[in-house]
Amino acid sequence: MIEENLKLDKDIKLFAAELKSCFSKKELEAIARETGFVKRKGKIRAWEFLCLCYFMDAEVANNTLVTLCTKLSAKIGIVISNQALDQRLNEKCVEFSKKIFEKLLLQTITNNTCIPSIWDEHFKRIRILDCTAFQVPESYKDIYPGSYGCSQASDVKIQLEYELKSGNPYLVYRL
Repeated sequence: MIEENLKLDKDIKLFAAELKSCFSKKELEAIARETGFVKRKGKIRAWEFLCLCYFMDAEVANNTLVTLCTKLSAKIGIVISNQALDQRLNEKCVEFSKKIFEKLLLQTITNNTCIPSIWDEHFKRIRILDCTAFQVPESYKDIYPGSYGCSQASDVKIQLEYELKSGNPYLVYRL
């Protein structure tokens, strides 16, 4: 998936390898079309956009469009205007990223399904639940209002529930 000339940082090579083993470039493009992130052929393809967002240490939320375009040009050789990149950073981009991570998580979990246990004969289900929360800019307070009792005006919570006996994951983005 990732071109040879792309210089990945050591700490994300494992994630990149997992992504590469789970998705081909064609599969990523198909998911991008399915979510509406890609509608027609453009200068930047879906997998290249993923590289920019997740593998180039670009800190998309904290860098200027000029910086992001420069990184894209330097590491992959794609020249794209600031306006073109700005138009790509939208709700469809979020849906595309969610879909990729859902499929990656589901594929990773289902490869390790049905973990046998001594408790199988005693329980019909064994559920494992975990949740994480993170703050988002206050400008999102209408979309992601902060939790009651939370001092932040805006936050997002992601909850994962895993049913150990069947191997079924349940992912909830906002609580």
